[in-house]
Amino acid sequence: MAASLSDIHQNLFGRQPVGEVAGPLTVGLLGDFCDYDGGAILTTALQPRLRAAWSLRDDYLVRIALRLFQSRRMVEIDLRRLERGRDEKLAEAFEALIAKLQYEGYTLEDGFDIVFTCEVETDLNVFLLPNLLQLLFSLFIEQNGFSVPIERRIHYAREVERRIYGRSPSATHHYASLLAEPGKALLVKTLQGDFRQLPLPKGTVLDVMIPKQPRFALQEGIDERVRILERALSSVQKYRAVKTLSELDQQTFASLRDKLRRGETLHHVEHVHFEQSRIEQAVETLEESDAIIFGDLLDQAHASVRDLLGLVSKLQERLVEKARQSGALGAKYARLSQTPVVLAFYGSPQEAPEKESFQEQFEAEQQKPLTIIRTVVGD
Repeated sequence: MAASLSDIHQNLFGRQPVGEVAGPLTVGLLGDFCDYDGGAILTTALQPRLRAAWSLRDDYLVRIALRLFQSRRMVEIDLRRLERGRDEKLAEAFEALIAKLQYEGYTLEDGFDIVFTCEVETDLNVFLLPNLLQLLFSLFIEQNGFSVPIERRIHYAREVERRIYGRSPSATHHYASLLAEPGKALLVKTLQGDFRQLPLPKGTVLDVMIPKQPRFALQEGIDERVRILERALSSVQKYRAVKTLSELDQQTFASLRDKLRRGETLHHVEHVHFEQSRIEQAVETLEESDAIIFGDLLDQAHASVRDLLGLVSKLQERLVEKARQSGALGAKYARLSQTPVVLAFYGSPQEAPEKESFQEQFEAEQQKPLTIIRTVVGD
């Protein structure tokens, strides 16, 4: 029998926790890499959650423990002298958030011990930092009784992401995802900070498939695409005074196509432009609860990430093909937090393959472990 969160905290720190918080695992439906450009995205929450339990200390020490999948890590932070320039990104990220909160006046008098766990077992640990920061932020809010509007949370997220990764717009996505709910699509307009919930078609099924992958190679691929997006924006700005690629309307985009050099710059501009158009169509489709058209939009989005961004591995493409052969209305490259995964969308539980059988067939074919997180809309 798996140990409870309270027992894990007791074993790590020698005392029972005084409180717990939870936050959703979120997966992107549409808008891949548009958040880095300041564009709109559609995301949804899965049933499994990230959870955290904490207890207070009578000194200035903060101890943060990870019990996530294969990770067994502990970070220690002294509130009196938050370190700068530490190489360890996990410690640096937590320190950056604590420092920002304290600067804004949300001061902790004492330290605390906190442990993070997840309700699903898979290999995601190094990519879950945004979700962990969400939970740590929730800890501050609960422990200190503050009422912090979502706009301020996004502001903190941007500051932390700018410090850790040298970029910030996607932080709106990560922190807004605290609002995401299973069975609903959360529309996030990244720069504006606008949010809207749209129901997914009732009775449909979302499978998030997580194959064992070389994590650091995947992260390098994502970072390279972000750099290319930044270069593409610089190219566009030679001809138009825009702040983001997602601002380009149809007429402006058409006039720029011949001016931009062929290759990756044009491809990335095309991806953002057409992905924003797909999101507009998806909003109308979800309002009409049309699962078939929504599935087709997911297929189109996958083709864009594969053909224009070149960011789909052979393993991910095989999973997409297998999901479609199994009856998926749509299947695509997606990101669970920062982890590249494959998302499959089925019309009903009867149309979806038996999960364990699909898993076993794929693992036998590819000789790689596969985790599937299934969400039935309306359950």
